[in-house]
Amino acid sequence: MSSSKLYFVLLLLINISLIVNVQSSRVQSRLEDCSIGVYQVDKPKPLPDGTPVFLVEINNQCDWKCKISHIHINCGNFSSLTPVDPHIFRRLSYDNCLVNDGKPLAYGASLTFTYASRIRYSLPVSQATCPH
Repeated sequence: MSSSKLYFVLLLLINISLIVNVQSSRVQSRLEDCSIGVYQVDKPKPLPDGTPVFLVEINNQCDWKCKISHIHINCGNFSSLTPVDPHIFRRLSYDNCLVNDGKPLAYGASLTFTYASRIRYSLPVSQATCPH
């Protein structure tokens, strides 16, 4: 288990009361369901100026154990005071963020990133491609 995944699991177990939002988005493709979980928690330590820091995990929960690609998230005018790896998550335009450079996310795989913002963004999945 990677250290970021372990940190995320420990954070959930130890600080369950800090969960501010757990949302799961389900995207319907032509022939089957794709299930993509988007989970967000407050990190216990804000930036020195008090700006909250959020940990986000996006995972593939596809019922058919498939790879899901071209995952797009409704993200408003997403921005972060700390850098977010653009290969993991980046805003393409208003309310359109791309996950994993559009590349397939394997069944059971997760991506995590943190962002710092005075605004906690709602991050529902808007579209994805679910090959069969």
